[in-house]
Amino acid sequence: MRDVSTLVSKTDELTYKVPVGLKRVPWIETLLLSSEPSIRSIEDTVKLEKAFHDASLFAVKEGYRRLAALNVPAVRPGDFLAETLRDDRTMAKVKAKLADEAARIKAVEDRKRVQAEKKFAKKGANKQQKKKFQQTPEDDDLKNLKTLEQRKDGGYSGKAPKSKAPKSKAPQSKGGRGPGGPKGGKGTKRSDGGKGGVRKSLFKKTSGGGKSSRGKASGRRFKAFFLA
Repeated sequence: MRDVSTLVSKTDELTYKVPVGLKRVPWIETLLLSSEPSIRSIEDTVKLEKAFHDASLFAVKEGYRRLAALNVPAVRPGDFLAETLRDDRTMAKVKAKLADEAARIKAVEDRKRVQAEKKFAKKGANKQQKKKFQQTPEDDDLKNLKTLEQRKDGGYSGKAPKSKAPKSKAPQSKGGRGPGGPKGGKGTKRSDGGKGGVRKSLFKKTSGGGKSSRGKASGRRFKAFFLA
């Protein structure tokens, strides 16, 4: 059962009384030191262990200073580390937890940095794409006009488009082989109005004015075949 009044009275009884003739209790009688700041939360073990370390370090430095001022010899024992409150196993766990906490913090920072870089790269790509889409046909026409002016001035170093000029084809006749043409092709049109080339001239009628017989016509064709 919690009895506040009794606890307060006992605390007053245990309090070190000020000696007669002095204003306060000499520090050498109690060796009491208080460190700041106080621990606000005991849930975070990392901050709790750091607070213990800072309080111990402050007490040691301040205690040595006061002992030196009072000319009291003070030497740290040789086995001081063996007399600590926590054993090596506990301190190893604390060290491992501190290392794990530092690794987590670093992982979070790296993740934030990567996300920021991706966001910046995406923003730049979207800006370039938006600029490309905003380009109007008038801009293309202006660019083509500048290119044409450079070509006219002779300062354009790029490749000019090939001109597709229509090729002139000589009229050919539909008969046998013309002079200089492939076998079975179309002969060229004669200047005198004829279409058959040499074969046409060989098949002309004789000066007699009458029609030739079938035998003579076949002979002429045979002769024209070898002359062609």
